Amino acid sequence: MSHNFHSNTLPHDSERAYSLDGFSDPNVTNGKRVERVSALLLEYRNPNGLESETAECVTDLVVDLMHLLHSKSVDPLVIMERAKGHFLEEA
Repeated sequence: MSHNFHSNTLPHDSERAYSLDGFSDPNVTNGKRVERVSALLLEYRNPNGLESETAECVTDLVVDLMHLLHSKSVDPLVIMERAKGHFLEEA
């Protein structure tokens, strides 16, 4: 069964500071996370000629991260499931 993102997820709360990674910091809000990854995407897109905040660029980044995990003998699908759970809790 697939997750219906729009009907089951609360609206983005840029001020929310909650983390499941064990490094909770009240200054690391969802808004700060967006800023951090937006800067990463600006760097990432240049060699690929992609616009920084498009679904295609994010998809390419995720796929490349999955390749990195695979190269380290880590199951990328396990990590994706864990990340999905963290996102749903932190959102």
